[in-house]
Amino acid sequence: MLSFAQPDPLAIEILNWLPPGTQSFVFVSQPFRGSSEDATQKDLLNLQRLTVRSVIRGVGEPQPPWIERLDQSTIQRAAFAGWEMRPIPRHKGLGLSMALSSCVVVQLGLPDVELFATALMDLPARREQEATLYRYDAPGTSSENPPATTWIAMLSPSLSTICTDPDRLMAIVERRRMRSARVAMPPTLPEWKWVDFRAPLWGLRHFNGPRVFYFEDPKAIGLAFAGYNDQPESIHLTGLRDPLPVYKMRSIEQLHVELVESGVVRAKWPKEIGTLLVFACWVLGMVILI
Repeated sequence: MLSFAQPDPLAIEILNWLPPGTQSFVFVSQPFRGSSEDATQKDLLNLQRLTVRSVIRGVGEPQPPWIERLDQSTIQRAAFAGWEMRPIPRHKGLGLSMALSSCVVVQLGLPDVELFATALMDLPARREQEATLYRYDAPGTSSENPPATTWIAMLSPSLSTICTDPDRLMAIVERRRMRSARVAMPPTLPEWKWVDFRAPLWGLRHFNGPRVFYFEDPKAIGLAFAGYNDQPESIHLTGLRDPLPVYKMRSIEQLHVELVESGVVRAKWPKEIGTLLVFACWVLGMVILI
């Protein structure tokens, strides 16, 4: 096993805020622009944007001002968390799933954070404890992208959280206020051993619900994920289970699969393979509409 350094202190801080039952966590450690000239194609090739936009559902054109402002911002760092994973029916057996409840925490600098806060003022709001919750009701665009409600709160002068579930948003606010001890994704999970914190984007998924990876696998433990900008095989997905069956991912073209050690399989592929990039998002629980 390689030594994968230490996680960003902000990632640990956000993990401390997350409520119990968190099944997926993804962290983006480098700044990126929220916008894309071609949302239908380039966003599929940019996991950083997908980490943020997968939480915002039911939105069509034209987009509301607060989403436009987020798209126009430079996001310094971001974190995605998912709960209540459910298999995607049409892809049953492939380990693909969506988080019925999810949130993203974004860090903005000046002047972006001030402009984003101003754009939120157009939304209905209510005061809860020490936070103001903003609500956006998206009309939906199709049966695949139905109406949805998004909740937004400012956690600090530079940090905002966007959630699909107001109860979990308030749990994050309360746990941050109380400086609660960490309960989400504890460091004792075996997946942490395989997370490369040096990657610009890293994450993990723990199977405390339906235990599937690339195939129906009731003994699967979880997976670790890393995305790189400077490697030909820029997407790395490491799956853990015990004992290990014959792994079926070897049959996919341009996919390099290796047995790292007993019970651990790592798959690597170029990020230009858009379908496999979406596959990575789905196994992490992100909702990607294609």
